[in-house]
Amino acid sequence: MGVSGRTSAVPGAAARSGRTAFAIQGLLYAGVVAGALQLIMHAYGLQNAGPYPLLTLLAAMFAFGLLGRLDLLASWKVGRPGSDGTQMLYRWMTLVGLLLFVAYVAKFSEVISRVVLLAWAVITPAALMLLNYVARRFARRFVPHTVARRSAVVLSISEASHTLFRTLQESERYNLHGFFDDRTSGRDGPAPALGVRLGSVAGLKAYVQQNGIEVVFITLPKSGSERVVEVMNELGDTTTSVYFVPDLVLDEFLDSEISLVEGVPMLRIAETPLFGVHGLYKHVFDVFSAFIGLLLLLPLLLMIALAVRLDSPGPVLYRQKRYGLNGQEFDVYKFRTMRINDPEDRIVQVSRDDPRVTEVGKLLRRTSLDELPQLLNVLCGDMSLVGPRPHAVQHNEFYRKAIRHYMLRHKVKPGLTGWAQVNGLRGPSAELASMEARLRYDLYYIRHWSPVFDLKILIRTLVIVLRDRNAF
Repeated sequence: MGVSGRTSAVPGAAARSGRTAFAIQGLLYAGVVAGALQLIMHAYGLQNAGPYPLLTLLAAMFAFGLLGRLDLLASWKVGRPGSDGTQMLYRWMTLVGLLLFVAYVAKFSEVISRVVLLAWAVITPAALMLLNYVARRFARRFVPHTVARRSAVVLSISEASHTLFRTLQESERYNLHGFFDDRTSGRDGPAPALGVRLGSVAGLKAYVQQNGIEVVFITLPKSGSERVVEVMNELGDTTTSVYFVPDLVLDEFLDSEISLVEGVPMLRIAETPLFGVHGLYKHVFDVFSAFIGLLLLLPLLLMIALAVRLDSPGPVLYRQKRYGLNGQEFDVYKFRTMRINDPEDRIVQVSRDDPRVTEVGKLLRRTSLDELPQLLNVLCGDMSLVGPRPHAVQHNEFYRKAIRHYMLRHKVKPGLTGWAQVNGLRGPSAELASMEARLRYDLYYIRHWSPVFDLKILIRTLVIVLRDRNAF
C-alpha cells in the first residue's frame, strides 16, 4: 500500500523500477561476493582452476537471487529485527549453506580449501556492509534526494489507521509532520499520542504547498469516497505524492498486496505463498532435512522409544488426527507421554503437574523431544519443518467458529515449529486471547514467508527450546 516498501505486482512504472532496482542491486552484490572469493583465493596462492570457477559462478548467482532485494541505500542496522542488515546476515548464512550443500553433492568438498571458505564466509558480510556504507555516502553527497527522508502528513485518523500512523512515525524514510482531521476531540477522535493535529481537511492543500510536503497518506473511511476524490483533485496541482489507503484495508487487510490474475489487477486478501516454485523449494528442503534428521537422530529415537516402553504400558507412539494443508486431516505422530489418552470425542489439554503425564513424558515434553517423530510426518509430506503448529481436530472446530480468519492458518502445511512458538506462544492455549495471539503470528508468517524467515525460526527454535517454561 505504499508504506511497506513492497513492489507492486501490477505492471507499470513502479513495477518496472522495482525490477530494475533488484537487477542493479543483485549484480552489485554478486560482484562483491564473487570478487571477495577470488581475492581470498589469490591471497592464499590458489589457482583459479578445478571447482573454484564453478563455485564462484554459483556464489554470484545465489547472491543475485538472495540478496538482490536488500535496499542498498537503506541503513543496515544489524541486530534490529527486520532490518536490511539482519536480513543480509540471515540470507548470507543461507547462501553459504547452499554452496556447501552443492559442494558436498558434487563431491567438491574434498578438494576445496576449508580455510579459504571460512575466510570468505567471515569477510564477505563485512565487504557487503562496506558497499552499503559507501553507496549511502555517495548518494548523500551527489544525489541526496534519493536517500533524504520524505516529509509526509496523514489525512484523517481513525481507530483502524493507528497502525499506519505508528509505522510512519517509526520509519527512517518519512518525516511525519502530523495529521489533518475535521474532528478535534470526543467520540472516534484521534488519540493525542499519535502526533500533532495540523488542522482540518480544508487546510491540507495550503499546508502542503507552504511546507513542501512530499507525501500525503489519505485514510478516509469507506463512506468518504466522494471526499477522497475532492481531496485528490485539490492536490492535483501540487507535486506531492498521494497514497490512498482505504479504511477497510487498514482494519482487516493491512498486509494485502496488489496482484495480477490473468492480467487483471486485484487486491490479494488470502493466498498461500507456497504455490509454484516456492512450494517446490520448501517441499524438497523439508523432505531432505527430515531424512537427514531421522538418520542422525536414529540412536536417540531408539533410546527414547525404549524408555517410553519401559516406563509405562502402552504403545511407544501416539497418533492423533490433525488438520493439515487446506484443512485435510492426517495422523500426527508423537512419543507417548501420558498413561491414558483422551477419547476421540473429548480432548483435554495437558496442564502443569498433570497426573496423566509419565515420568519419562515430563522430560520429553519439557525438552520437546516428544515431537521428534513428527519428522516422519515431514518426510511423508503432511507437515513442514516450519509452519503453524497443528491443533487437535476438536480444538480446530471450536476455534474456527470463535475466531475470524482462523482457518487461514491452513493455507500452508503445519510445522514442527512456528513463528508463534519462537515468540513465546507455546504450550496450552485454553484462553481464547492466547489462540488469537497465535493466529496473528501464524498469519504474519504466511504473509511474510521466505526461505530466510524459515531459517531464522529454526535457529531461534534451537536456542530457546531447552529453556522454554511453557512446555510441560
